[in-house]
Amino acid sequence: MYVDDLIKGANNTRETLRLSRGAKEIMSKASMNLRKWVTNDRNLVKVFEKENYDIHPILNDSNVTKLKVLGIQWDYQEDSLSVKTTWVSEFLKRKKNTKRFILQTAGKMYDPLGLITPFTVRLKFLLQKLWLMKLQWDAELPSDLNDEWSQWSKELLELSEIRVPRFILDSFDENMEIHVFSDPSQKS
Repeated sequence: MYVDDLIKGANNTRETLRLSRGAKEIMSKASMNLRKWVTNDRNLVKVFEKENYDIHPILNDSNVTKLKVLGIQWDYQEDSLSVKTTWVSEFLKRKKNTKRFILQTAGKMYDPLGLITPFTVRLKFLLQKLWLMKLQWDAELPSDLNDEWSQWSKELLELSEIRVPRFILDSFDENMEIHVFSDPSQKS
């Protein structure tokens, strides 16, 4: 569980129902009522309604398919995740090109799952360059770094178009281990 949202899935409806009943039972023993249940399985919705689960109101609105979970967008019909960046883009309309403003922008980039890390790391590299230059907080950026900042700012809106499937593995009955090895880049 992360703060106040829990994201959990299973390979089939029966397993999902078992997990949801178990979670509900465990949390009720601690006098904690799980609320705002959401699923993209219509059969599960019917079971949840029958068993008096507190279903999220969004499931009753056929015009809405996206829900905010852990600060990111989940399209429960498409079963994909995306990072909404329009509010950061609104902040960028102030069009400041200073180290202070870039640091403020970096602080507004919320990505708990690391979905847009390849993009946000570029902003961190830019900040690193600004620190190494010992640029003052409110000094204008040099033209080459201003170009880099402008390009990053333009590309930010396109991030909202990226969709990542929530469930990326095929169903399987065996235990699976994933081992990842990597070498660092020269910069990160």
